[in-house]
Amino acid sequence: MPVVHIYMFEGRTDDQKSAMAQGVTKAISEAAGIPDSATTIVIHDTKRSDWAQGGVMASDS
Repeated sequence: MPVVHIYMFEGRTDDQKSAMAQGVTKAISEAAGIPDSATTIVIHDTKRSDWAQGGVMASDS
């Protein structure tokens, strides 16, 4: 049972997130030879002010 966590900045629509979840699920199902229902997707919408890379806040770049 794969569990996929996707971390990204907030702002995508529900339709965009749904399309992404469907695409990731299909890719895993085909590669692993498992049914779509075996894959769980968790999308973490993150504010830019809660994300830093290289010590720089995403909200500052």
